[in-house]
Amino acid sequence: MEPAQDLGLGDSSLHRYLDGEFWSLKNELRRLLGGCPLFRHRYGLSLDEMRALTVQRVKFILGHPLIKRAFQEQAEKTKNFVSRGLVIGEVLSTADLATSVKCGIIYWLFGGAVRNLGSPRHVTQWLQPLKEQQYTGMFAMTERGHGSNVRGIQTEATFDLVAQEFVIHTPCENAQKMYIGNAMCGNYAAVFAQLIINGSSQGPHCFIVPIRDENGSLYPGVTAIDMMHKEGLHGVDNGILIFNKVRVPRENLLDKFGSVAPDGQYHSPIKNKSARFNAMLATLTPSRLAVTFQALSTMKWFLQWAQLGVLKSPVRNHRTNEAPGKPHEEASKSQGKLVLQPSEHTLSILRRVRTQDRCMLVVAAEAAGRPCARQKPGGSLSSVWGHVAYGVGSEGKAGGDLPGESWFSMSSDLAHWRQFGPKAKEEVRIIEHQTQTLRLMPHLATVLALTFTSRYAGALLDEDIFQGKELVSSCALQVLMAGLKAYSTWENVGCLQDCHESTGGMGYMMENRISDLKCDADVFVTFEGDNVIMLQVVARELLAQYTKQHKDQPLDGLLWSWVTSVSDKLRTSFLAFNTDAIGNLTFLLKAVNFRERVLQRCLVARIYYKLVS
Repeated sequence: MEPAQDLGLGDSSLHRYLDGEFWSLKNELRRLLGGCPLFRHRYGLSLDEMRALTVQRVKFILGHPLIKRAFQEQAEKTKNFVSRGLVIGEVLSTADLATSVKCGIIYWLFGGAVRNLGSPRHVTQWLQPLKEQQYTGMFAMTERGHGSNVRGIQTEATFDLVAQEFVIHTPCENAQKMYIGNAMCGNYAAVFAQLIINGSSQGPHCFIVPIRDENGSLYPGVTAIDMMHKEGLHGVDNGILIFNKVRVPRENLLDKFGSVAPDGQYHSPIKNKSARFNAMLATLTPSRLAVTFQALSTMKWFLQWAQLGVLKSPVRNHRTNEAPGKPHEEASKSQGKLVLQPSEHTLSILRRVRTQDRCMLVVAAEAAGRPCARQKPGGSLSSVWGHVAYGVGSEGKAGGDLPGESWFSMSSDLAHWRQFGPKAKEEVRIIEHQTQTLRLMPHLATVLALTFTSRYAGALLDEDIFQGKELVSSCALQVLMAGLKAYSTWENVGCLQDCHESTGGMGYMMENRISDLKCDADVFVTFEGDNVIMLQVVARELLAQYTKQHKDQPLDGLLWSWVTSVSDKLRTSFLAFNTDAIGNLTFLLKAVNFRERVLQRCLVARIYYKLVS
């Protein structure tokens, strides 16, 4: 019997801190995925084969007791269920992004629509069989003619009083539902359509619409068109849905914010149509935070490879599936872990850098999800620099590879490649060049900041849901999630490109997943809303706060604005003699607040100038 794979899962205090409250759940998922043959990376598959493999992976994931428990927590809205769901998506993304996205469609989008927009009856009726995989769902909001402008969607849901049914219809080409994930195999769709009663629209509402029966045959009136090849996420079957007067029962309207009585009367706890629409959309914003966690997982993965310099060689022995040659002379095995010994040049650099930078290097290693190998007192820097990337076990196997597939022990490891250096001396390792540090360390710092901020946003979201608060009343939290989604996904694009360039030709090999995941993650910038519009949401809220401050207390607001402006100018008008303050956390927070105030005042001034001129 083949021995269990050593995934190098860490249990140090820093490892737990960086993994957060649910570090044990992450480790459990890593063991599950690292030991599953289904998640071995395959190449050269056709589109149909890739989709079939993704379906198998999704069934495996959703059928596991750990995920079933998450579904149950979602239905019951237990404490911290959102944060646990985000953690599951983050770890799953490191194994296969297409599987993570498809699970997100079923869990976050379809399941979230039922949970957040439906009544308790809907939750009981739809979430329990979804958990048991009796059917799969999809989320149909985006249309050919309306992406970000959901208010203007054109799909119609007309109430038939006699039949007590809604007639779902696509009146024109622009009303076709597009980019619908799971469209080619899902059974039910959460469809957003204009609710029409007696010829009058009550605005967009969500309906559960049957798409296929248990045998996979489309129901009458439903057309599904395969969108085929995309830039990435080939395992996700995106398609176009067209409805030709498809009838669904009156009970299929998710009626938390609006219901239709048997006599055709419309009832809603929110009378204003615009406010009702905002309340509906607010309940769906947690999926933006899920995209942020997925983007962070891909950045962490590649920063581990690029920063620590561990890449696979494309050369293998076809008979044994191993690469020829002996391990590099600087690589050694210690206590069952593969450890790279740093050079004296490396240590001399580390000894000279500031404390904050050395801490950053420690964080970089631990963020990889592994402990430093058998550290000795005073030897932490050596362990950090020799730290092998996330999920690499005692045989040098990557976390997503099939157990037993023996990768050679770093014989062509990027960590030992050398380029340039002093004359008549040994060339310097690539990862020790300043250009590598200057290129990658800002991304690492950003990822760490986004990790803690996203985790904080998840905790706030959990607390609000657990206390029964409506998300529409948490405007600041909605804005935070919108801003995080935009910033993290744009950072993801730049980070992956720099990681690609930092690893040279090795980064171009499909085996190292950089090219593959770049294509998969590129769509994040338009997932769950265009990034430009997301940042406009942030800017609008900041302007609203500024306006409210001056409107409620005009004199005090004007005085406060003048005092802070003068104070900021005085602070930045004199030479700073105490440069040690730059590394102080309090100083950095004040600097961030200062920057926010300056940018806000500049924006207000520009808008005012445009209006008066």
